[in-house]
Amino acid sequence: MADHYSVPIGSLANLEAEAALLGALMIDNRVVDQVSEILAVADFAEPLYGRIYEAVLQLTTAGQTANPVTLRPRFEHDPAVLELGGPGYLATLTSSGIGLLAADSFARQIIELARRRRLIAKLENVTRQASDPSIQIGDALADIAAAALSIELADLAVVRMAELAGQAVPQARWIVPGWLPVGATTLLAGGGGTGKSLFVQGLLTAISLGQSYLGLEPTEAMPALFVNCEDSADEMHRRSTSICTALDCFPRELTDMFCLSRAGAMGNELGTFGEDGRFRVSVFFRQIASVAKHNRVRVVALDNIGHMFTGNENDRAEVTQFVNLSTQLAMEIDGAVILLGHPAKIHGSQFSGSTAWENAVRTRWYLERPDANNTDLPDRRVLKLGKANGAAIGKTIEMAWNNGAFVRPDAIPVDNNGRLSVEHAAIEDRFLKCLDLCTAQERHVSDRPKAGNYAPKFFARMPEGKGIRESQYAAAMEWLLRQDRIVLHATLGWKDSGRRHAIGIARTEWDGGL
Repeated sequence: MADHYSVPIGSLANLEAEAALLGALMIDNRVVDQVSEILAVADFAEPLYGRIYEAVLQLTTAGQTANPVTLRPRFEHDPAVLELGGPGYLATLTSSGIGLLAADSFARQIIELARRRRLIAKLENVTRQASDPSIQIGDALADIAAAALSIELADLAVVRMAELAGQAVPQARWIVPGWLPVGATTLLAGGGGTGKSLFVQGLLTAISLGQSYLGLEPTEAMPALFVNCEDSADEMHRRSTSICTALDCFPRELTDMFCLSRAGAMGNELGTFGEDGRFRVSVFFRQIASVAKHNRVRVVALDNIGHMFTGNENDRAEVTQFVNLSTQLAMEIDGAVILLGHPAKIHGSQFSGSTAWENAVRTRWYLERPDANNTDLPDRRVLKLGKANGAAIGKTIEMAWNNGAFVRPDAIPVDNNGRLSVEHAAIEDRFLKCLDLCTAQERHVSDRPKAGNYAPKFFARMPEGKGIRESQYAAAMEWLLRQDRIVLHATLGWKDSGRRHAIGIARTEWDGGL
């Protein structure tokens, strides 16, 4: 079939990449958003492919689906398509889904080859001028310099700032406002055994569900990928089960949470440094990027730097190149990358190696254990926001390990001696007061998180229950159940709108039932 192409096989063109990319665009029109801003119709070496790409853009811009069926009317009489067997050729482009795994890579390769073809065309024109004695040699040399400069500047998006006057100022974008920015790399450091991996797996799980995590609120639910080089798949499974319990969700709900264990595997480096100091990206990094793009992942956590960075952590140039690679991934997925690392051995240090780690990342977190003498919970942790471009630093998040997951300290109802904490006792009292008020008003509440009358959520919204979070009410409800102070599914003393006896939560001593 290659003999039918308009472009000679030996020219600067990758027709297989062009065909694979078009197939990906027709299989999944969302891929258009990944490439349309950088790839032009004129970049295709094969004119037919350029016309197909242009038609795809026209349909998707108009809000229509672009696939072999909808494109058929546009190419029924196209000479090049007829020479290839007719409109059915469009369907053959979708026979392989390889383009879905590397659409961005194929697009950039097509662009690079197009630039080289344009440069050659300009140089050929200069050669013809140099062959003409009537043209001054200086003019020919100037044209050569201009041609070279145009190629060098092709990827530099230089902006004259005055031209932005009057335009809307773009707002900073966040995965987690104030903590996790879009299009950037965030460094999470912490000593060994502080629970960085557990914390990140919990955070990514919550982000995938669009749920709050220890007070961190994602802007929306979005797919997440955790690449872990230290823990086995079984360990990640065990942690996930505990995290689901803490988040009050079911494991089957984690359809957008992806985990990859690389414990004990070789080749976990994201790239290597040559003798010339240049960073060469590894196959493993490209695999991570492909998996992330294929699953529409918006947040990737890489655990940890010790396994994935093979350079000298005290070499600023090598550190910066590595962080730039992770930032490139964050920009390509329109999301964020979290790098996990250890601090230096020097007391008080919050990251290891060159200060380039601090300077290259946009945001830095530090997870630590507070002084055991100054906390009522031995398993308490504190997450500190040490650096944040575009947000105030110094914020802290307190948490405590409980039953295999990190939870807010106020979700743990007992102190070191097994006594109910004063704070938690006050929350339980408020829970019971809200329950009594609902009972008096003949409004029944449920213990089912998905129910519209879920008690913790219902109470948190009541004027009498304001100031206490849903998660705190949920913890109080569990403890009241253990103390046999409330019961579930009690038959209440009134009927609901369907003339059935209302069923809900009640005090154990409540005597208004039937």
